[in-house]
Amino acid sequence: GYIYITYFYHNAAKLAHKHMIDKQSITPLKKLWRLALYIGFGILASLALSAAFMPLLYDVNMGTYFIALQNGEADWLPEASRLMAALQQICTFLIPGWIFYYLHHKKEIKKSYSQKLFLYVVALNILSIPIVEMAFYINQFLPTEWLKDDLVTNTLFLEQILIGEGYTTQILNIIILCVLPAIGEELVFRFGLQKHILSKTTLGPAGAILVTSLVFSFIHFDAAGFLPRFVLALVLGASYYFSRTLLVPILFHLFNNYMEYLQMKFGDSDNLVPEYFYANTWVTVGIVLICVVLLIKVLMHMSTQNKRVLNEQ
Repeated sequence: GYIYITYFYHNAAKLAHKHMIDKQSITPLKKLWRLALYIGFGILASLALSAAFMPLLYDVNMGTYFIALQNGEADWLPEASRLMAALQQICTFLIPGWIFYYLHHKKEIKKSYSQKLFLYVVALNILSIPIVEMAFYINQFLPTEWLKDDLVTNTLFLEQILIGEGYTTQILNIIILCVLPAIGEELVFRFGLQKHILSKTTLGPAGAILVTSLVFSFIHFDAAGFLPRFVLALVLGASYYFSRTLLVPILFHLFNNYMEYLQMKFGDSDNLVPEYFYANTWVTVGIVLICVVLLIKVLMHMSTQNKRVLNEQ
């Protein structure tokens, strides 16, 4: 399995290098097929490696793992769950996204512009908090029965990953739950699907951001967080479009994942909607609208700053 996976990624990289010279002639449909092919092989690689490592490391097969996950009594479950989560992120998003980036990227990050990126990311995250909380509130009234089984499995999976104390365990959890998804998913969704596929079609930039955000939220199979994740994806897509550097959505995604990790680890994950949403609805709506306006202003300022830097170069 390892030899087969290595052979695939080696040839995928060679194919990417071969087509670097004519990348402008590749149609959006061919790019979509190529990205889907990389992700498909990545999913197979993740499953193959998980099935190979389970008997070697824990003397169980995948069927035994999922049975134990439902019961939650095996001592090896947290470590095995971390391994599966890491393989899933690396094989499904990180490596396919990197190959696609290697094939289609141009130099995006400008040194003079990147000095202000952190401030933009902080502002975007702060302004997004009330908007996302409003999305959580609205999401409660959406039908979620169609994803009920997946929600239970994902919850049990995350609970096992979060088990354990100590610096080493916390660092591993942050890498698996925060860093890897931020990099891999932004490469696949924002750089790949949004910029280099959908935005080249009749959808245009706005339609590409919208469709990518829907796909991004749906593919997480989390009914309780569908609408909030969609709202976050809209901000991620807009931040990438206006900043023209992938570093902004990656840092934004990383910061948001870390805040969500702290909420799951130390907060009350069953109470996602703050109490003040039920206290005064009109005040809450006003705060959300103000944050939306300020968020748009930050995005416009990012776009203006980016154009100024481009003109100076």
